[in-house]
Amino acid sequence: MATRIVNVYNLATLKATKNGIIGNPSRKYELASDGSIPLSLLLSGQDSSLGDAESIKAEAAHVISSLSYGSPEALKVLIASRLQHALIYSLSNVSPQYPNPLTSALTRALKVYTTSLADVVGPPLWGIQVEIPEIKSDASSALEEIFKARTIVSSMDVWLPFLLSSATQISISIVWIVALTMRSQRHRDAATQWLPPSERSKETKGKRGWERPDISNSNAPNRGGGWLVRNLNELLKRKDFKVQEAALFALAAVYKDSPTVVSVIRRSLPEGDALMSVIALTRSRNVDVQLAACLCATYIIRASGPPPLGPHGAPPTYDGSPALTIIHVLNNLISSSSAHPAARTKACYVLAALTRDEKEIEKIAVEVGSLEKVVALMLEMTPRDKSEWDDDEPEAIAHLREAILIATATLTLHWDGVRRDMSSNPNPFFPCVHVYLSHPNVGVRYAACQCARVLCRSISVLRTSVVDSGMGISLFDLIRNPEEDIRVKVAALAGICNLLNDFSPMRVVLLEKGVIPIIVKLLHSDDKALKLNAIWAIKNALFNAIAREKQLIMDEVGWEFLAILLLEHDVELREQAVTVLRNLADNDWDLVYDNLGTDRIAVCIESALTSANDGIVTQGLMAMANLGNGPTAHLDALISRPRLMEAIRSSLHHFQLDVRRAAITCVLKLVGRNLREIQDAGFETTLKRMIGGPVPLSGSNDEEVVQKVRTTLALIENNRTTASR
Repeated sequence: MATRIVNVYNLATLKATKNGIIGNPSRKYELASDGSIPLSLLLSGQDSSLGDAESIKAEAAHVISSLSYGSPEALKVLIASRLQHALIYSLSNVSPQYPNPLTSALTRALKVYTTSLADVVGPPLWGIQVEIPEIKSDASSALEEIFKARTIVSSMDVWLPFLLSSATQISISIVWIVALTMRSQRHRDAATQWLPPSERSKETKGKRGWERPDISNSNAPNRGGGWLVRNLNELLKRKDFKVQEAALFALAAVYKDSPTVVSVIRRSLPEGDALMSVIALTRSRNVDVQLAACLCATYIIRASGPPPLGPHGAPPTYDGSPALTIIHVLNNLISSSSAHPAARTKACYVLAALTRDEKEIEKIAVEVGSLEKVVALMLEMTPRDKSEWDDDEPEAIAHLREAILIATATLTLHWDGVRRDMSSNPNPFFPCVHVYLSHPNVGVRYAACQCARVLCRSISVLRTSVVDSGMGISLFDLIRNPEEDIRVKVAALAGICNLLNDFSPMRVVLLEKGVIPIIVKLLHSDDKALKLNAIWAIKNALFNAIAREKQLIMDEVGWEFLAILLLEHDVELREQAVTVLRNLADNDWDLVYDNLGTDRIAVCIESALTSANDGIVTQGLMAMANLGNGPTAHLDALISRPRLMEAIRSSLHHFQLDVRRAAITCVLKLVGRNLREIQDAGFETTLKRMIGGPVPLSGSNDEEVVQKVRTTLALIENNRTTASR
């Protein structure tokens, strides 16, 4: 039975309370919601009858640290009480120059509280986390106040200076706040651009207004990437492993997706290239420092941009040595049976972060055995029978399973040959992935879906191992389960998209099992990612489908709903909707004209062709090309619209080659149907300029575009010659 919290609070009461709530979420919620111990009041020190106010405030801060972690209900109450204000106010009344137990307790409380806020807001740092949507908005607002800068009251003016505290336990709390809570670009920019008030007056431009003071002036406040980056790099020089680990993770948070900062620190630090300094720490004797250095180096590499072109515009030579160094460290950790599961988990995630969408690095990793080691660990940990799952499996093991699957998906994403090799390998890799689709942990199921999605990208693998393992049916079961986590459904539906392609043997099976009604139900979801994958799946199901299949699918989707999607304000959804229209009109334009009507089609096509989004324009042009095969009366109604024709003509000199390809394909189709409208709209002059007329258009065209332009001009000239006879 829970002990009742009394209204009398003193040092002994607070200590007893702290000890009573550790590891007890229900007691945390009881205390936070009871309100009988006014923690915010204790922190602010407004009650002079407390006796030893400093000790009481320190103990209250310890209670807050415990309340902030492990209980969503308690966190909700703390957010509602605007705890961040009390913490910032309390820190504003102590000095970084004079460390004491109160300052240590306050900075630790701020670290735990802000980290919990960031975990709710996301994105997650390692794998997926339990979502708490009901407090996400309030948590985001509270976090914004923590990173408030350059206003009348700047929160960072209060807490960031404690980074320079001489007491390690104080400064390291601030470093961890940067490392664990700075997850958005807005917060990165705010923290990296922050300067102490004493240095702001020195922040001036160069004599020439366009000069970057942080580059041109070695004494500028923003030199070396800014105050925060300079001081975090100073902490790396300490011999304390815990300080080095925290500083490296903080620098990783700063460098992530920050090419401007990275370009500065790679050439302006006194020690030379920051990447080499971080790479040196990957050889630390401490595993935690190794992992932090690997992550930090990963984000430096990814933000450094592509190497410059060689002589005479030759393709750049990729220097993979820094990435290779990181990969060797990670491989050793992943394959080490003595390494802690948490270390191996982080190693898998860092490997995934390093190689994600970087084909050259991915290739290097596979060549030096990363995939082999990750798969070996998977096989070692996986039971062959899903009935063997332990409901009480430690979270650390579940997290490791999730990390292994994410690393596997990342390492097999771009190279079809790698996926085919895994399919021909006699080891039970595919059954392992299939088993994980039914794991009790949501993160493991999500990661298994990501892995299955990647494996379904290969035609040969899809037709053999994926079908044989039963993976496709399991993905279908996940998307139709109303109780399934929405993130798992999003990932499973991405796999279903591949299974619905025309070359997939699973396509007919899924259609017969009723996958389309399930997908249409998801298409009406409020979740953007789920809705996007649903319309993507519809698009794939319609590609190269026969007329009867198209009609059955659209009976489920609804033509009116498609018309709404074709004018959707979200560009990603709209691009897929226009592609649906393109696939419907391919060889079956009558189906589209009959169900949407010429006027509505004209409005949707015109809107697509005048979009600022290249993808929408490209798909709109291809849809127009397919519709150009339709009856003359319908086609004449479309091309009689001046704005639509001008949009097509303008697309011929679009800066994106893909748009120009689609435009000339469309024009070539229209020329064969209604040459006079093409001539009257001024297309001939634009076409001549595309292949070097009197005033050539900017931008180079490939052989496909040039050949189609020449063919189109030949048709126009031939018609002119015929007409003059």
